[in-house]
Formats: sequence, C-alpha cells, structure tokens
Amino acid sequence: MEKLKKVPFNELLEACPYHIPRQDPKTGMVSKCDMCIDRVKAGLLPMCVKTCPTGAMNFGDRDEMLALAKKRLAEVKNLPKGSIAIGDKGYISSKLEEFLKKLNIKLSPIFKKRMQNDDDYFIKRKIRKGVETAFSMITAKFGKVIKATSIGGFLTKLKLFLVAYSIDCFLKLDEEKQRLLLN
Repeated sequence: MEKLKKVPFNELLEACPYHIPRQDPKTGMVSKCDMCIDRVKAGLLPMCVKTCPTGAMNFGDRDEMLALAKKRLAEVKNLPKGSIAIGDKGYISSKLEEFLKKLNIKLSPIFKKRMQNDDDYFIKRKIRKGVETAFSMITAKFGKVIKATSIGGFLTKLKLFLVAYSIDCFLKLDEEKQRLLLN
C-alpha cells in the first residue's frame, strides 16, 4: 500500500475497469479489491475474471497461472516484428515496455494528459473504441464470452462471431438494401 500512496487516487480509479478502489471522502483512505474472497471461498471465480470479455484476466493456482503465462509468452513471441500494442496507461510499466521492446513490439499507450504531444492519440483512441464497441456488440448479441486456449482459437471464434453477426445484420435489412449489397 506504500507505493499506492504516491499514485493520485483518480489515476488508481481510472486503471480499474470495475471501479473497485473506493475513497472514503471523510478520511481519504482508499479501500482496495479483496479478490471477491466470498466468491472464491464458494469455489467461484472473482467477478472481474468471470466477466472479462477477452479472457485476459485469470485466476487460479500459481503453477496453473505460470503455465498459462508461458503459453501466452510463446504466442506473443510469434507476433510479427514491429507490432504495436495499444493500451491504457493503467496497464503499463517500464518492465512491460522493456520486455516488449526485446520482442520488437512497440508499446503505444493512450495518455490523455499528453494528447497534445501525441500525433496518434485520436487514431489510437478510435481504434481502441472500435475494438471495444465490436466486442460489446458481439458479446451482447450472443450472450457469450470469447474464451480460447490459443491465439489461433481466439481468432477463429472471433471470425465466426463476426460472420454470424454480419449475417444477422444483413437479414435485418429491407430487401432493397440487401439487393444493393449483393450486386
């Protein structure tokens, strides 16, 4: 908790997509995530892990998590040279940046405070929002979470969801618009 005293609370809150950290307005004390201890004791996953639409968050025994990390590291090493990772400032660190640099992957976080100096700020933000919107629409439409054990499996599932969603959207069009698309 000592390290967290140096981080402004609003930045800590922005980094958590579930808005778990809370600040007592009277004392200024910050309460943090308890890893849904009641759920874990009942044999359930923490809520953030259960609801994560991309399967990026995981929870389990140390050995199981290390095995998963090694597997994902092998997949990251197969990314094309010069790949760019776009992310929020809350999920970056100098260690992550150094690690990705060794793999020839550029980390390009979105910093709102430095947006005047970042020529690609609006492009990165648009890409990220587009990806988030697509995931939201797909997961809401099909009521499923895309989970896979490999990048290949994930991409296959994503393609199938996109095809199914596109067909569904097409079928909702009136006949004239369908004909325009088919010609």
